[in-house]
Formats: sequence, C-alpha cells, structure tokens
Amino acid sequence: MSGLVAAGADTVPMTAAVHPQTTATDPAPESVTDPAPELAAGHGPGSAAVEPPTSTVVVSATLAQAKATWTDADYPAMGWHDCRIHGLSLAEHSDDGALPQVRLLIDLDYIVRWAGPVEPGHHLTFWISPATLVFDGAWGICGEFGPLFEQLEIADIHRLDPTDEHPEPSWHVEGHNFGFHLRARGFRQHLRSAPRLVPRKVLTSDERGGVSFAERSFQPG
Repeated sequence: MSGLVAAGADTVPMTAAVHPQTTATDPAPESVTDPAPELAAGHGPGSAAVEPPTSTVVVSATLAQAKATWTDADYPAMGWHDCRIHGLSLAEHSDDGALPQVRLLIDLDYIVRWAGPVEPGHHLTFWISPATLVFDGAWGICGEFGPLFEQLEIADIHRLDPTDEHPEPSWHVEGHNFGFHLRARGFRQHLRSAPRLVPRKVLTSDERGGVSFAERSFQPG
C-alpha cells in the first residue's frame, strides 16, 4: 500500500506526487503596530534574536546552529500552529520479513520562530525550515479533508493518552480545514535545511526545494 496526497486546490486522489503550488499566492501576513523584537508562539526550536532581513531570504548564523532532528521527547517544546502541509505519504516497510508497518510522512513548512516586524507597523516575519514529520508504525488513521480548494494549514498537533489496552498514544493533527487521528509510538521531525527568515508563513517551492519526504536533517554549523 502506498499513496500520496499533495496539498493544494487541484489535488484530491492519492495517486500523484505533484506539487500544485509553484508560486507564492498566499495572502499578506498579519500586520502589527507593536515593534516587538521577538514573538514567542509556543514554538520551541531556536533562540536567536531577530535579524532584519536584507532580502526575502536570510539565514541566521545562530539559527543555523539550531537542532535539526526532533522527536516525540521534544513534544512539549514544539508547536505547529499555522504550519503549511505540502504533502502526505503513506508507505509500508518491513525490515525483518514480518508484516509491513504503515509509515505516515508529512512534508511541511515548520515555523521555527515567529519574529517581530523589521519596523513598527510592518508585517511579522518567520523563521521557517522545510521539514519531514514521520510517524512509524502508524495505524488507526482516520479523519477528513475539505474543502480542498484551500491550502492545508495545521492548527496544532495534540498527543492524547491511550484509553484502551494498546500502549501507543493517539495523535490528533488538527487543521483549519481538516483533521485526522492516528496511533503511533512517537515521531521524528527532520528539518531538511536551516531556518530562513521570510515575510510570510510559507516557503515558496524554490525556497523549499519542492515537495520532499526525505528523512535527512541539515547539518548545524
């Protein structure tokens, strides 16, 4: 069993790894009047001071040292609010000849840090990395998507204690226009490149290197 859903207006069947978004068409980010230098939004990674961008893409020397691989042990320090999903993949694997297990992979733009505007009254800026979120041994996957003419943005990911005899927690991926549950022992999240400072909550296809489910993390430093 294998399949892929690439998030976007024209992608409904789980049959093709096509990324429909090739240009940035997102609405302008929120504007604020407070010149706060940094805004913490529950996102754990990174602790760098904001650096005013000299272009639409800036890589902070400090954030380049950020942790690149995260696991469910880091869950309390993480947050996925407004992170854009670009693709979902269901794949089977078996390393020992046993019955294959389902793996759920999510390609997303992970907002490492919400940053203040460069000048008072300007839009917020965001430190973002393309990331692969992996749930090994996933089962009990259920949920709904729609309407799919909107992009898929995560509101949050919730970890719920099991209420039956199975030890795996339940994970609720809550979206603004979708939602699904699954059971899995835990997760890994790979930041595939160092965080970039951009004036929006999403990376362009060129900035993120298109859709990818690569399970490799960038090398800090």
